[in-house]
Amino acid sequence: MGVAPLAFIKSILLANLLIYAYFICAQFTATDTLEGYAKRCVHEGLYERALQAYNQLINTHPHRPELWIERGNVYIYLFQFQKALQNYQSALYLDSLHATAYAYMGEYYYLMQHSNLAHKMLDKALSIQPGHSYALTHKGLVYFESGEPEKAYPFLNAAIQADSQNAMLYYNRGYCHFAEKKYTLAIQDFEKGLVLNPNRFFLERIYEYYVEALMMNFQHNKALQICDSATAHRFDFDNRKANVYFHAQQLDSALFYAQRYLNLYKNDLQMTTLIADIYWMKEAKDMSCIYYKRACKISRSTSTYIPERMMPCDEYVKKCKK
Repeated sequence: MGVAPLAFIKSILLANLLIYAYFICAQFTATDTLEGYAKRCVHEGLYERALQAYNQLINTHPHRPELWIERGNVYIYLFQFQKALQNYQSALYLDSLHATAYAYMGEYYYLMQHSNLAHKMLDKALSIQPGHSYALTHKGLVYFESGEPEKAYPFLNAAIQADSQNAMLYYNRGYCHFAEKKYTLAIQDFEKGLVLNPNRFFLERIYEYYVEALMMNFQHNKALQICDSATAHRFDFDNRKANVYFHAQQLDSALFYAQRYLNLYKNDLQMTTLIADIYWMKEAKDMSCIYYKRACKISRSTSTYIPERMMPCDEYVKKCKK
């Protein structure tokens, strides 16, 4: 089935922490309410600023459950999961029938890999509000993560039917299509989400999977255009460009971007292996073996995930001795 969406979502959450500093800081203007400012900070990935705003809001309006829920969501993005749970529980203390609080608790347990508790919370949300799109989409993701895609897609589809203008619902279904290597369907969902909310497309790093899907679908030129768009948003995307050019058999361009990426990230196993593959295909065996050996050294010293195309190191040694 490939990599399940849970891994995608965890990587996305981590990526948010690493990249939000790149964005222009939101300014609190005279026309902003504090709550509007807090939501805008979340929208732009400025989670520390959002947290400060929600702290002030809750101090002033402690009996509003939606503020506790929204602060809980910020804690999720900041990887402070226990605090997120406490905020959702506080919301339910104020309103024991708050469907959204149960939905986000379901997401929390999903991220913690407690699928039974996740289902319980999501079912509770849906019993209160049957068309709750967030509960529906996460119910689908929990099923997909559990290896039951036939149960997942009806919920993912129902979520989109309930809220067809929500970009993240398309992204979630797109992840599942991508994990099952249904690249055409994944592309359709990613593109729909891109149209609806381009800011989240880059902030949540959806474009990484979009580029991969385009590449695997042999839409190389379009994949390269997205790489350029990501670069314009200040993300280093040379490694993805290298993969796209390699997949398109444009070896010189692939080598250029792989080497440029490796100049910045010297111990990147995948780009080291890619360069070795490129040199081998260009019949430059000596250079190829230098990079193969370097890749093996990196994998042994860092326990880094070895790319699927990379053979065991002892096979590379034999290969290079011939």
